[in-house]
Amino acid sequence: MDNAPTLGKKLKMLRVGNSLTQDEMAEKLGISRQTYISYERDKAKPRREETYQKMAEILDCDVHELTDLLASPKQSASSDLLIAGSILLAGLAGAIVPGSLPIVTTAAAALSLINKKDREIDTAQKDGILEYNNTSKLLQQHEDRQTTFQAIAQFAINRKIKQDQIEYRNCSDNELEGPGSKPDESIHLLNSPFQSWWFSYWAKDPELDEYLKISADNRASILICRYTTAAFDPHRKVSIVVDDEELFNALIAYRDHNCYHGVMTAILIDTDHKRVNKEDTIADLEHA
Repeated sequence: MDNAPTLGKKLKMLRVGNSLTQDEMAEKLGISRQTYISYERDKAKPRREETYQKMAEILDCDVHELTDLLASPKQSASSDLLIAGSILLAGLAGAIVPGSLPIVTTAAAALSLINKKDREIDTAQKDGILEYNNTSKLLQQHEDRQTTFQAIAQFAINRKIKQDQIEYRNCSDNELEGPGSKPDESIHLLNSPFQSWWFSYWAKDPELDEYLKISADNRASILICRYTTAAFDPHRKVSIVVDDEELFNALIAYRDHNCYHGVMTAILIDTDHKRVNKEDTIADLEHA
């Protein structure tokens, strides 16, 4: 998973946070909808400085929040591979853990083998392929749900950070190099007891959890265990960001009953009002 902040990601976060559609943004900027969408997808960038200034005014942010993210984004992995990797991982582990590239590679090979054998399979096997296709659609819906929630959550957390007068900058990919778990997003704190803050996001997905037969307690355990391979850093804070109070409470129930070494919290987002509802501790340095 590419964790690098980009102009497109920032635009989407701010647009969703301000309850604007892509059509409305395009109209306010005086450009076509297709052009604006290309900005959010990091396929193109505005060439005029005035465009960035106008974006900042519409999105109620400092123009430097946009212009500081003009590095060329890396090409993301194909959607089909991400879905395939997620499906295989769901079958093997009973859950989805983002960013598992070896699994994605294995799934791609598995898909190739399925296609090769397609003409040889019997009716029962074809029924299995039909269920596979249904699962693919379910997981694509899941990916869309998570992307939308992450944009809302980032907006809410960003607003809370500003209210708390915490200064920060986005972390680059180079700062996350090395072995161990990686977050969905990370920032470098400039006036805080912590030097870095890692975030992972999970939006409630009843259809997927029903399909996988997974409870809130099991989901909480998976989300926490994601960071068990992260190197110990007393100056880092990790937050698991969710939109469901049942899952939030399940995460908090693991306080002092987990193997994470460091500071970890759960954050509950009110998606209707786009704000941080509450934050509580999962692990701290005293018990690390």
